[in-house]
Amino acid sequence: MSKRMIFDYLVTFLMLVVSGTVFATMLHGSLSIVIFFLVSLCYAAKYKEKFDKKQITYLYVYSIFLLMSAVFVGGFDNAAFNMVLGYILLATGAFFIMQTISFERFRYYYLNLTFFIALTSVVLYILWLQNLISLTVVYGPLNDVYLMYFFNNFGWGYPFERLAGPYWEPGVFQIILISAIMFYFNEISQFKFNVPLGKIKLIVIVVAILMTQSTAGYINMFLVAIAAIMNMNITRRNFIKTFIVIILLICGCFYLVTSDVYTEKMSRKGEKGYSYEIRKADNLAMLNMTYQKPLLGYGIASAEFAKTSRELGNKSSSNGLLAVTSQLGCIFLLLYLWALFNSVKKHYKKHTILVFLIFLMLQATEVFIFLPLSFVFLFAKARDADLCHENIISENVISGDMRRI
Repeated sequence: MSKRMIFDYLVTFLMLVVSGTVFATMLHGSLSIVIFFLVSLCYAAKYKEKFDKKQITYLYVYSIFLLMSAVFVGGFDNAAFNMVLGYILLATGAFFIMQTISFERFRYYYLNLTFFIALTSVVLYILWLQNLISLTVVYGPLNDVYLMYFFNNFGWGYPFERLAGPYWEPGVFQIILISAIMFYFNEISQFKFNVPLGKIKLIVIVVAILMTQSTAGYINMFLVAIAAIMNMNITRRNFIKTFIVIILLICGCFYLVTSDVYTEKMSRKGEKGYSYEIRKADNLAMLNMTYQKPLLGYGIASAEFAKTSRELGNKSSSNGLLAVTSQLGCIFLLLYLWALFNSVKKHYKKHTILVFLIFLMLQATEVFIFLPLSFVFLFAKARDADLCHENIISENVISGDMRRI
């Protein structure tokens, strides 16, 4: 393994770590952000020759918009301003990384790391279910309580009884897992997923998604499967494989609507304080806030946003897209979506809309838009334009010296 490959793995791992793990995001947020930024800066300084002007413009617009929102729209507040600086450092770190590494290498390293995280998380979760390991109570800086074992999160003071891996909740973990599948969307749907141990990695990731017991995760995985079927090129050679995939999808739909997670949530609709009602109240409140201030919102992380949220019943800002419109306004979201669509089109020319819609669904389930993994497409290098729909890396290349790429 070359030094470059080690560095590539390191920065990809750091992107995973600072994108919602309890250890980095909740317990050591400021330190993790600084480390991520400095490592990504060193990575770019060592290997990057030139930055793409369009991606630099995206970063400038994003940073200026957040700063203007914190200072002028929401009224200057130290806590909000520090949060915005953290968001900008995270975006800048993601920019350095994605402008330096090829998308092809990034998604391969991401798949391997996600597979490892999923496998260890599943094993630890099963051991916990069998009472073979004991959890440690960890207190956060805001008196928040986590049940942890080996960096894995098992609950907030009480067990989730769902798989969250090292992330702050199962809903975030499903975004991480489904993203690994989405990065190989075309290869999987065309039965050209030829990475080493690819099928095993895919199976482990799917099992982990099921074990999150996240309704949003089930729906997102279902949409990915539907999109994959729509993208399939059905021939005599792959007809049986396609037929099996469709049967599995039908079985998956049946499992979804009959699962304990889904039926319990549907049976407890209207029960105050339950997940469905909390999300419903969040959405209605943020829609109302967006309607009241549609252009620029209430200001990112502002005191006015927090006050209005309490008054209207927004407890957790559980919809990431509405959290953006209610704080930063529709102008910011439209600019972001326009830039994102163009960036996705750069990599997935044949099925841009499908991938774009899946990405939006992932963003709608959690406030994830400010974390580094949300910038993968936005900041990826322009010259990788055709890599995603061509299976150009052979097993010999990806398992050997990456310096040739």
